[in-house]
Amino acid sequence: MPRILLSLIIIGVFFHLSAEERIGLIEDCANTDGWFEYDKDHKEIAPRVKMESKDGRLHIQLNRGLLYAARKHSWVQPGVYPGSILRKKYKEVDLDKYPYLVVSIVEKGSGIFFGVNGYDTKAGYRTGITAVDLRHYDNDAIHGKKPISFEVDLHDNSTTCIIDEIKLVSQLTAEEQKGLIDQGLTIRNENLEAENFHGLTTLKERRQRRGKPIADEEFSIYRDTATGAIITKLTDYPGNDYLAEGPAWSADGEAFVYNSKRGSDIGGLPICYPGKWQTKKGPQNAYWRLWSNVDGNKLGFMSRKGKQFTVSQWNESTQSTTVIGSFEVPKVGGYTEFKNQTPDGKQLIGFRETPYFYLVDFNQKKIQAFTLPTPLKDVNISKDGKDILWGNCYTYEGRWKSLDGSGEGIASRFNVGHASHGQSGMVGSFGGNLKIFVPPNLHKERVDNTAVTIWANWQNKVSTDYGRVTVDNKYIFTNGLKGDVKNQHVMIPSADTGAVLRITRYFTKFSWSSTTYSRPSPDYTKLLFNENWIGDTDMHMAYTRLPDAPQNVKLSKHTLNWKPGTLHKEIKGYHVYASQHSDHAFKRINDQLITDTSFTVNDGEKYYRVCAVEHSGLESALSHLTSNNKHIAKLIPAEHMQFTAPARQFFDGYAHNFQCLRINAQSKEEQKKLGAIKIKLPSDKLVSIWLRCKGTGAWKLDNESVAINAADWKWIKVPGRWKDILVLSSSDDALMLDSAFYTSTDHKPRSHDPLDAQAPAQAQDITAHADGEHVQIRWNAVADRDLHHYDIHVSETADFKPSNKTLLGSVNKTSFVDSPATTATNLHYKIIAVDQRFNAGAASTCQFKR
Repeated sequence: MPRILLSLIIIGVFFHLSAEERIGLIEDCANTDGWFEYDKDHKEIAPRVKMESKDGRLHIQLNRGLLYAARKHSWVQPGVYPGSILRKKYKEVDLDKYPYLVVSIVEKGSGIFFGVNGYDTKAGYRTGITAVDLRHYDNDAIHGKKPISFEVDLHDNSTTCIIDEIKLVSQLTAEEQKGLIDQGLTIRNENLEAENFHGLTTLKERRQRRGKPIADEEFSIYRDTATGAIITKLTDYPGNDYLAEGPAWSADGEAFVYNSKRGSDIGGLPICYPGKWQTKKGPQNAYWRLWSNVDGNKLGFMSRKGKQFTVSQWNESTQSTTVIGSFEVPKVGGYTEFKNQTPDGKQLIGFRETPYFYLVDFNQKKIQAFTLPTPLKDVNISKDGKDILWGNCYTYEGRWKSLDGSGEGIASRFNVGHASHGQSGMVGSFGGNLKIFVPPNLHKERVDNTAVTIWANWQNKVSTDYGRVTVDNKYIFTNGLKGDVKNQHVMIPSADTGAVLRITRYFTKFSWSSTTYSRPSPDYTKLLFNENWIGDTDMHMAYTRLPDAPQNVKLSKHTLNWKPGTLHKEIKGYHVYASQHSDHAFKRINDQLITDTSFTVNDGEKYYRVCAVEHSGLESALSHLTSNNKHIAKLIPAEHMQFTAPARQFFDGYAHNFQCLRINAQSKEEQKKLGAIKIKLPSDKLVSIWLRCKGTGAWKLDNESVAINAADWKWIKVPGRWKDILVLSSSDDALMLDSAFYTSTDHKPRSHDPLDAQAPAQAQDITAHADGEHVQIRWNAVADRDLHHYDIHVSETADFKPSNKTLLGSVNKTSFVDSPATTATNLHYKIIAVDQRFNAGAASTCQFKR
């Protein structure tokens, strides 16, 4: 026999034996023998679900389980069992030798978990083959030699699950390897410590004494004591101010609606305009209302008289109301849903606990009525606009019905628990450590739901609540429920879910008049939430990032031209900044907001930059430089650079864009790597590089090393001059980079924004005099064009340092009314002017004596 042929035979025998020996245990699903459930007394009973084996596969018909609220309703069908967990016992297996659990699913329409010895794994989030390595998880039940129990935890929604195989193997085939779910990232415990209600002791004390707010004096701008986030307390009215279900922001981010006792007092729906520093009156009788998702000026609302409902649309710009139509519903039900819209702006109205659903077309002034096969909860429309989607009320059963009546059926629901929804899909939980992304229009898909993908894979739990997926799928916004993210509003980037950005620590006690849900604005520059640490619930807003700066800014003779930034739904206009220098001292030169994308300048020798301005008043970073001069300079936020783990995004309210990069290894593999950050420089000119850094360690670049030892943000120069590409790398834990600044001059940057580091001037001629039980404070206006607001602080000592503890409020006018205790006889006030880039000027002071 030739030597080559003999070698091939030996190799073939080896692989044949390896294939036989690699399987430690297999459930081939050829029959239903041995499967059982536990009853409430933990006794083994026959499966309560319907199951059979066909074609060598296990077919399981899932029960329709009930929510707790269903028990009081007579219309709920009897005989519905609670959730089922199928179990089957096997011989002893060495799990250290056969550590891979492999599951093959042919069809599934719900979140079904596969476990070993009582430990739920991440296998089975979609159809096809998925596998996990049990060695990745620290649980004694899934290690060593042990009798084996397979478990299938069924989510009760009336769909069918078809399982081909469940097995334990020593090695994975190439096909199984493709379905392997690794152990995931270990999210760092940040252990955020915030002062109780962020230390706003004076504000809280004055609020409890003051009663109703004085016009234009509701706002208070403060810092989160855990994250540094800039937060605005937007309302200050007796009673609870809180958000209803559904989106709150208008489509252009100019305003939001909220519930408040104030509505009845002012005779209309309260609408807050953060950019105008006030709440104004909207339409009357708007108990149900929702902004149009396509027109920032339009608000749809509904009123009721008995069983008669009237739908109208209010135009914010004209303050006019148009009646769309009326209808009479046969039965109102326990709750009226007016919270969802179709992508093209049609309004959905559902009457919970009834089968009655209405679709409002504002453009056609038409209302369509539908009667569904079951009572409804959470009614919606598929993204393709063809199907009505709803929950069979107070059950886990999802349903769909074609709008044209051509079909209906049970809907697939792949996640378990609260989810984050968006225009392009949903991020939902699959167990405590896995989040999945479910694209739209999969409600009929059970056999080939491989479009369902892993969105986040964590080793430790990041327990979150309801949330929103941004329109570009870059982030989800949600609030933490348990563990290290508890009582925090967070944003998590899709590109790296290891970066859990903690925006603010909240103190809200949950109720339906103080929900803890996160509401990002359309371009997600702001996060809206309510807070009740004072006692009543008030609306608060945190900045999450700056708006996108204008693009393609060009100077032609004496005319500047530009294009809007990538995200610009919230942009109201633009400001132009100019300087005699390329890299500092930029000041605004336009008096009025520019609503076009061009502007005439008088001096072509200056350097110009443009910024975008939101309806809220928030300005973007200054655009790249344009001029007829030779010098260049550019500020680059770190999170806009190319970077690789363990460098990842981090939120810091003191960073230029409120975000930065931090070295943050979250797996054993990442601990061995250098985090790399790539900075793109001019290719035709050598420039000086400055880095705004914090932490302890060093950034390595080529043969140089930049040492960092800074407890607070600090600008540090990179040795030499550079061009083309600069790559920073480090493995020093918690080392942070805010931004890079390059310039062709020798100027040293100052402030978080080196292009505009000039703080506003001091307020002048401050006076404080008694006005009954109040103190009236006045001052002269600061002349800076880019002034944003004044902060007012108070203390009984003259040399106090302004902080959250001393904050009275924030205004954009030149007066403020204090409400001190009648026993206060000697008060010291400080006024601080703050500009659009949050540069704070020096405090001006005055003394008040009774």
